[in-house]
Order: sequence, then C-alpha cells, then structure tokens
Amino acid sequence: MSDYRSAGFGASFSYNYNLKYVVDLTYRIDKTSTTGAEKPWIKNPSVAVRWNMEREGFMKNLKDAGYVNSLALRGSWGRNITPTGTVFDAFGKYIYTGYFNNNPTIGFDWKNMPNADLKPATTTSMSFALEGDFFDNKFNTIQEVYYKQVENELMQIDMADHNAFGKQQSNDLAHVTYGYEFTLAYRPFDRGSDWNWRIELNGAINKEALTELPNSRRLHIAYDEVYNTYHQAYILGRNPFSHVLYDYRGVFSTDGDVPVNPSSGERMKMINGNTVYYFQGGDPNWTDVNGDYIIDEKDMVYVGNSQPRVTGGINSFLSYKNWSLNMMFSYVRGRDIINEVLAKQLNSYFDPFMTDQDRNGRQNAALLPLDRYDFWLREGDVATYPNPFDYQRQGGMKPFRPNQTLFMEDGSYLKFNSATLRFSFPRSG
Repeated sequence: MSDYRSAGFGASFSYNYNLKYVVDLTYRIDKTSTTGAEKPWIKNPSVAVRWNMEREGFMKNLKDAGYVNSLALRGSWGRNITPTGTVFDAFGKYIYTGYFNNNPTIGFDWKNMPNADLKPATTTSMSFALEGDFFDNKFNTIQEVYYKQVENELMQIDMADHNAFGKQQSNDLAHVTYGYEFTLAYRPFDRGSDWNWRIELNGAINKEALTELPNSRRLHIAYDEVYNTYHQAYILGRNPFSHVLYDYRGVFSTDGDVPVNPSSGERMKMINGNTVYYFQGGDPNWTDVNGDYIIDEKDMVYVGNSQPRVTGGINSFLSYKNWSLNMMFSYVRGRDIINEVLAKQLNSYFDPFMTDQDRNGRQNAALLPLDRYDFWLREGDVATYPNPFDYQRQGGMKPFRPNQTLFMEDGSYLKFNSATLRFSFPRSG
C-alpha cells in the first residue's frame, strides 16, 4: 500500500518595485498520513529574490546599442517535504497469523517495527543564477550554482537479534548535492530572415555526498539479497552509489606467482561451502585486502559511482520558410557501469552446451570468438582475462563474476535521441 493523505496550509507574499526588484515569500505547514504520531506539522518557508539589472540606469547605453537585451541576478532558498514510507511503517499493522483453538487469528506483524518518529524527507535548497540575452537576443545564457540538502531519507535497518521485531524503517539517512548548471543558446541569423537556426547546449556538473547514516554509522552495506552480487556501499563523505567489487589486478601467469601464506605454507585460496580452491596459474589475481590469504567478501573494495558526474543535452532547430528540422542529443560523462553482458558471455565458456537459461528458456549468453580477447591459455601467459576452460573449478572460483573491477567501465556516451523533419503547408486564403 503506497497511498497517503496530506494536508497543508500556506501563505505567499510577492512584491516588485518597477519590475526591477522582485521578492517572493511563501510559508507552509504540512502533515501527511505517513508521519509518525510523535511528529508535529512540518514548517516549510521559502524566499526568492530577483534583480533585473537591464532596468538600471547604468545599463541604458548597453541596452540601447543592442548589446544587452536582458540581464538578471536571482537567488532562492527554501524547504519542502516529500512523503516517505507508508502508514504501516509509522503505525504497524495486524496480519493473519494462523489458527488458535481451531479459529483463525489476527496478530501483530513482528517483521517490521513501527516508527512513531517517522518523518517525511526534507529538502533544503539554495541557488544563485545569472541569466541574460545579448546582441539582439542572438545569444542567451543561464549560469546557476546550487546546494541541496536532503534529510530524513528512508532506509530499512535490521533490528538487534534480541528484539521482537526484525526490521524498521529509519529516517537517519541524509545527503547533500551541489553543482553547477548552465544553458548556452545561439541564433546566428537575423530576425526576419528566411533562415532560422537556434542551437542550444545545456549541462549540469553534480557532486553528491552522504552526511548521515542510521545509528551514527560511518559505513553501511546494502546487500543484494536476490543475486548476492551487486551490493551497494553507503559511506559518509562519499557518493551513495559506490560499487562493492573485488579488485582485479590481472591474471596469475604461473603457479609460482600466487602468494603463499608463510605461516601455513598454503597458496592463497578461496572457500566455497566446504570446498577449498587454491589459486593457480590462469586464475584471477584479486587483491587480498585484509592479508589473510583468503579471498572472500571481506576483500571487496568500494569504488566508482554509478551516477554520472556530468549530464546534459544538445538541441538544434533549423528552419527555412516552410521546412524545419529539429534534432536532439544527450550526453553523460563520468559514470562507472558494470558490463554484465560481457561477464556472462565470457562465463559461457564454462557451459559450452548452453544449459544456462533464464526463466523464459532463453540462453543467457553466446560463445565469443577466442581470438577477440586476450585469454590465459597456457603456463607463462601474460593475459588480460583468466583461463576460460577450467571447468572443474569454475563453479567455486567464478573467475568471470561481474562484481569485480575487471568489468567496471566508463559509461560516458553521446546519444542521438531524435530528429523531426516537418513541412508546413501554407494556409489558403
């Protein structure tokens, strides 16, 4: 159940002086059905100011000459809320619990502990911007910097094992986002020309960092309970979308390259269930972070960011008389992605008869040509990818597991989104 009810009261005040100085003030108090019983109404004020500089006397000469058509500085600060969770997270719920004395019974849901202090997510933001039109409106720009703090975000936490409840929805998650956004537009042809072309470039450079975690933690790992592969790391001071991966350093060229535990004389190993797999030539060289000569989840590192650092678009509108062409592009820069498709394709060498299928009976991957990739094939090879033919040890070693830095790639791209060619028939008199 995701429905919620909300109520709010608000007031606003606006003032401008000769359209030169503009002030907008608002004040709201809000409450939602998903707010805990211990929490009062939330107060949300905001203020926005604007200075239209082209109306100042010192801008008259530039404006009369056509150099500046409009120029404004604006700034804003405000706070608002977003409902999170459900009414059951705040107050709990009763569920069917079986039979007692041959009669169906209703009891409390002990899986989730109600949170009487549950609050909506609160966003406090401020921004400053410069916007203007220049040279007879041929050049337009908006330059803006912003800072946004989001508090009381929802995160499910595990309760202590001596508690009657299993989990609880907590509001102790917060992060900040700050950055720079811009828009640049240019129109080369004069007004009145049969030709019209407007090209626009926009973008945003964003950074994000966690500022609070539940129970005053500095680190929280959200484990992938479905595939046990794609865990997510929440680390104070870092972005909230870090990958949790094995650090891939290459391939062991020979058995002699594998580190040996000086206290036991055993080669570095990996344990899967009750089976021990000792590393050998052709196996992946994963970093033994804690130095215990055993590769396991304790050796996983926090790297990358699945969220892009830079996003934006390029738009072009070109027209001549009744013809027009509109094209749109988008781009992303600085995003770290996991190439799971390549991992499955390389892993398919351990299943040459293609018995691995998804739920719909489709093959999960196809065999790739061996000469396309630099595999380890024999003792002494210095290769990029591990031995693809170690069938007996593949199930335990899993050398092509996707959750390793071997398959973390730069997800930057420039994408052509669409093009629209249009002809407008003239209207008959």
